[in-house]
Amino acid sequence: VLVPLRDAAQHIEPFLAALRQLDFPKDKMKLVFCEGDSSDGSWERLQGATAALGKDYREVVLLRKKLGTELDRDKRANRQLQRVRRSGIAKVRNHLIDHGLRDEDDWALWIDIDVWRFPADVVTRLIARGHRIVAPHCVKVPGGDSFDLNSFVTVRHNRDHNYFRHVHDGLYQPPRHTHARLHMSDVRHLDSIGLDGVGGTMLLVDAALHRGGLRFPEIPYRDLIETEGFGALANDLGIRPIGLPRLEIQHVPW
Repeated sequence: VLVPLRDAAQHIEPFLAALRQLDFPKDKMKLVFCEGDSSDGSWERLQGATAALGKDYREVVLLRKKLGTELDRDKRANRQLQRVRRSGIAKVRNHLIDHGLRDEDDWALWIDIDVWRFPADVVTRLIARGHRIVAPHCVKVPGGDSFDLNSFVTVRHNRDHNYFRHVHDGLYQPPRHTHARLHMSDVRHLDSIGLDGVGGTMLLVDAALHRGGLRFPEIPYRDLIETEGFGALANDLGIRPIGLPRLEIQHVPW
């Protein structure tokens, strides 16, 4: 389980409580956290909250990656901040790959620290799909709209003037309700669907792919970055990520 976090002190205990209720054998799970640039005591809170977990899990690893960037969380959705913000997240994810994965690790399960509810059997269900990259459906409320809009299917491929209207700072950033993409809440009638971009709120990846060099783009790739760019890169390598619209996980409501 690979977890990037920043300014997330309030989410650490609820996240660990959610992990504890997973029915996957804990002696087969390694927890790897990477914190950086927090100003709310996240590092100290993380150290305290995980101090006793070593006896339950196969291994617990705490990493730090300082980027030196200052971002106002209240403005993190602003278009002009996305390249810097998501490039930083990609760097942290790649740091987790470099320092958190070993040859004996079969899977990398990425989970964001502010995801706090998921089915107890979610890991088993993701692995059972038999695909190398699998994403469940992240919502804020059960049956609600997709929260993680980075998991999408492209339905309009034309790179015309309408496309470039939404390219900002080298990144394609269409509005939430766009005819160019479908998100998982748009396809709940499907059990699974191939994805062109993936989100990282929860994402299962065959660890061999990461070890083989499949990483999170830190600069735009096909006008996408971080997890979206990862999905595009995987597709270009012939590895089709799969989304599961009916397997819901919950982000905190704010």
